[in-house]
Amino acid sequence: MIKTIIFIIVTLSIVNKTADNATLYTDKTRIQISSQDSIQPITSRWFFTTTDNLNNKNIDADVSKWDSLPIEYPWHYNKQYSKHFGNVWFRLPVFINNKVRDIALYIPIHYRGAQFYFNENLIYESRHYNINGKSPPIPGKPCVVRIPDNLIKDGYNLLAVRTQMLDNTSGFSKPIFIGSYSRINNKFFFNSNKTYAICAVSFFIAIIFLFYFLYLKTERYYLYMTVFSLGMCIWMFGFTGFSLYVIDARIVYNLITYIGSILCPIGLILFIHSFLNIPKNIFQRILLIYYFFNLIFVFFEIILTGGVFYFHQYFYMPYISSINIVIIYLTVS
Repeated sequence: MIKTIIFIIVTLSIVNKTADNATLYTDKTRIQISSQDSIQPITSRWFFTTTDNLNNKNIDADVSKWDSLPIEYPWHYNKQYSKHFGNVWFRLPVFINNKVRDIALYIPIHYRGAQFYFNENLIYESRHYNINGKSPPIPGKPCVVRIPDNLIKDGYNLLAVRTQMLDNTSGFSKPIFIGSYSRINNKFFFNSNKTYAICAVSFFIAIIFLFYFLYLKTERYYLYMTVFSLGMCIWMFGFTGFSLYVIDARIVYNLITYIGSILCPIGLILFIHSFLNIPKNIFQRILLIYYFFNLIFVFFEIILTGGVFYFHQYFYMPYISSINIVIIYLTVS
């Protein structure tokens, strides 16, 4: 029974990320809006290029030699783009029927600021681009962007996005949604409140267990659950991008996102061993040494550089893979 509860807790702790990223891509490089009340994720592939030219926003620009990628796909995973650190462009034809108006975009957190053009007009900058096409090295906040009705045409429209890589990661955390402004706004409101609720519950649990530990100092599993819950709280607040609305600083975003993420498996491993009186073993020690190494490495990289470039380049994917090992280890222990 205890193992089942453990498995459920661990699974629920990552389901928010997994569910949001469970995207079925289509090969179409277009999207169609036919209803005033519709809302849909843009799971189409976008036209993509690493050639940074403002003419890329023009409707008549030649895209015959462009690639096609989903906008949330980290384009640097593609070998031919892995060393490209400059601006990139995405373009997507948007077909609007039945004189649909009052349309908006739900833009998730993206790993560097971006410009959004609709029918050749700049409608939003998540981070300011100067005349040389440079933007500050900080992720773009999740937000809702209303498309002006005067820019919308019946039939063919063009949505273009200009963005860049940061800290050896790229793309958007989820697909962009497009559709009815009121429904887009409701979706943003629901997702933001869901994030705040998870953070609040995790923080409350951390505080309660910390008080229990201070009162019963011999029961260390209270302290370990505090570490896990606090890590979950700050990771969720950072990962979703809502922390940028509180403190709009790259170093703070990286600290709470990555430190919080690594604290979760550390706290959970220690909690399970302490709560169930499972004897320490070599596998547990290896896992803890591995996570403490990652924690120390990413902390000093963020403090010294403000970013997580080397952590992403060398340690991020093994770290993500190790979470599955932790889940299996804890369910069979």
